[in-house]
Amino acid sequence: ASFHFDSSALRRPVQSVEVMPSEPTQTVELSPLFLIPGHTQQVRLVFHSGSDNVKEGKVELICSDGLKVVPPGQEASDDAWCDSCSVALQGCGPETEIVFRTFVRTDSMRRSASFDSQSRSRDDNIVQTMKARVTTLYYHARYDELVTKGAEPKSDPMSTLLEAMVTTLDRPALTVSQSDAYSYDDDHVMVSVTLHCNTPVPFFLKEWNVNCPALLKVA
Repeated sequence: ASFHFDSSALRRPVQSVEVMPSEPTQTVELSPLFLIPGHTQQVRLVFHSGSDNVKEGKVELICSDGLKVVPPGQEASDDAWCDSCSVALQGCGPETEIVFRTFVRTDSMRRSASFDSQSRSRDDNIVQTMKARVTTLYYHARYDELVTKGAEPKSDPMSTLLEAMVTTLDRPALTVSQSDAYSYDDDHVMVSVTLHCNTPVPFFLKEWNVNCPALLKVA
């Protein structure tokens, strides 16, 4: 048996629903651009809702081995440091900016009991990172308006995942690349020290001091 139906014979047009791609307009930004080994730094996470109507969400901060973070909103006390944390993201309307501030510090890397030269080389290639994950449930900006007018049926909110990451430099911000001593008198020596900046952006020295043995005095 066979069946054939010619839709052109219908007196009314065929109704259809066209599904269009709908990307979220939310963004997340994590600063600073990098973390400096051996220092405690403030980290700033900025969430922007774009043209979306965010109902609720969650912010997760996840550290790799060697990094510790303080949950946003808490003081940087000794018992507040942890490997990861999460906080709620309050609902907000379109074009809203929400800022989270916290602290991150660098700890020594944990090494296994069977640490050897081979594992040392592997560990030297490990990049310490802190990741930020933001999950939200949201509607587009005109959803409430269309539902109120009856132009669109009520539906569950959509979900999205936003991620950002900041890495730690593999060496201190400033390192001594060369030092030389030049004798120019019977009891005078001129010391020359060359510093190398290892950061992607320039650093400037505001204060410095030199510690010498007791037999030497800085003129």
